[in-house]
Amino acid sequence: MAKVLTSIVSKNLTMATEQNQLLPETHFRGRPCRSMTDTVHLLIHQIKEAWRKGKVVSILFLDIEGAFPNAVMDQLLHNMKIR
Repeated sequence: MAKVLTSIVSKNLTMATEQNQLLPETHFRGRPCRSMTDTVHLLIHQIKEAWRKGKVVSILFLDIEGAFPNAVMDQLLHNMKIR
């Protein structure tokens, strides 16, 4: 029952978010009708636009979610001085 309720709430939030345009157009993750391909196309477009204007492009990709897959959480929090 909880999974059904969670699914319904999630769909309602997604619909409300899209209808009220609460996320920027450049936000792709978890949005309907958007994929990784769209993200890559936008990135390439922005890079080429900068090049046309004679600018230098630098990109930094961070994988925060996968940065500490095997870390001991208590030790990580201690090292970050959160606890």
